[in-house]
Amino acid sequence: MTQKGRPNLERGAAVIREELKKIGLTIDVAAVDVSQVIEGFAISHKYDAVYFNPLKTDLDPGANADYWLSSGGAHIWNVAEKTPATEWEKRIDELMARQIASQRDAERKQLYDEVQKIFDEHLPAIYFVAPRIYVAHSARVLNLTPSEARPQLLWRPEMVAVVH
Repeated sequence: MTQKGRPNLERGAAVIREELKKIGLTIDVAAVDVSQVIEGFAISHKYDAVYFNPLKTDLDPGANADYWLSSGGAHIWNVAEKTPATEWEKRIDELMARQIASQRDAERKQLYDEVQKIFDEHLPAIYFVAPRIYVAHSARVLNLTPSEARPQLLWRPEMVAVVH
């Protein structure tokens, strides 16, 4: 199931269907209105697979606790659970609680790295692609880091420098 009227999602689902066909798997792609995607996915939990683009509210994983915590409203695996359904989800909940509470960048990164390792081991969601982002700038401007968040220009503006 994917959202109708979103060409990037419809094309992506078609590519996945064709690639799976090459290894002998047949899937049906249903492009439906966004309300049907949300109903099947987030409300009734009646779906086999969803090809969707969950919105991130922030690049800081701690600001997206509703996605990472098992009790979160945007938690897309084992949907609508009140407590962790698995030990590994419980561990992610614990790590994210510590990550959110920490004020030290190095510790926050280390805790989130652990979350990513658990996520990678269990693959509750599969990310197929990451955007390729190009940033054009003057040679005088240093330390520009593109972001996946729009407007994709500056992620850490405090690091930007200009050579005179």
